[in-house]
Amino acid sequence: GGGDDAFMMLQRMQEAQFQQQRQQGQQPSAEDEQAFIEAAIKESLEQAQPANDDEDDPLLAEAMRASMAAEGDVGAGDGGGADRFPALRAQQQAEEDRLAQQAQAAARRAAAPAGGGASGEVMESRMIVEEQDWAYEESLREDRRKEAEAKVAAETAQREAAEQAVKDKQEAEDESKRQAVAAAALEERKRALPAEPTDPAGAVTVVVRLPDGTRIPQRRFNLTDRIASVYDFVSIALADRPGSHPEGAQFDLVTTMPMKVFEDQSLTLSAAGLGGQTLLVLRQKDN
Repeated sequence: GGGDDAFMMLQRMQEAQFQQQRQQGQQPSAEDEQAFIEAAIKESLEQAQPANDDEDDPLLAEAMRASMAAEGDVGAGDGGGADRFPALRAQQQAEEDRLAQQAQAAARRAAAPAGGGASGEVMESRMIVEEQDWAYEESLREDRRKEAEAKVAAETAQREAAEQAVKDKQEAEDESKRQAVAAAALEERKRALPAEPTDPAGAVTVVVRLPDGTRIPQRRFNLTDRIASVYDFVSIALADRPGSHPEGAQFDLVTTMPMKVFEDQSLTLSAAGLGGQTLLVLRQKDN
């Protein structure tokens, strides 16, 4: 009826006012809501009312009930205002939701690129392209890093190889010199070795046993030859038998029965008490 129309008009006006207050950060007070109820009742009473009480305006009746409830809740606090007219509150909330949806749609349209009907697909495609570009750049950076590491490793290996080559060359030269010195010393010993006597009478036959149990072929020396000549003879024989004695290692010549070490190489065989056939044992020195 007319009351319904008037009430709905007042409702929309009040909703607009409440919405404006909320946007300004203000919350409608209980007094504002009570004023709205009273205005709705007054407007509804001024309109033509149906003859039958059963056809009374339901919104007006609800507003009146809410008004009476509000009068009984005065001083109860702000918490009661929200439940005074639930039907109106539901309509108001629906209108607020509609306005919020319209605002969100407007924001999406404003954020969408101009002329882009399929803006979501465009944005997704753009994101895919950006991710692919990033992955490509990351792959390039990784390749450059690996190339740099490989270059450094190659340069390091080349430098180490060159240093090792220089070291090997130096060691080879040192070994060559050492062998040359040893060969010269061996030749000197061979030249200094006295001639072997042909007459066994008055000579000493020397047999030398090595640590591995093998023996150097016997040789005769004159009684006047020095012990040093026997050492030279053993050194020459060891040079011709690689592996039988550590190269360059020092050794002593000893007799076993009785046990005697011939350390004084300046003695003659006669002065050292050697004669006839003598077995000498080579014993390595502890360096």
